[in-house]
Amino acid sequence: MRKLSFKLGLLFFVFVLGIETVLFVALYVTLVHAKVDEEFEQLLYTSKLTF
Repeated sequence: MRKLSFKLGLLFFVFVLGIETVLFVALYVTLVHAKVDEEFEQLLYTSKLTF
């Protein structure tokens, strides 16, 4: 019984860790794309002012 509880606990931990990893990667990619888009918009705006 103890080995079964340990295996289930470990499996749950690995499952939750996998979900968190996927979510944090998705959040990071989204934030990076948003920042890149923001910088491009700023560059386009400043280049329109100089020409």
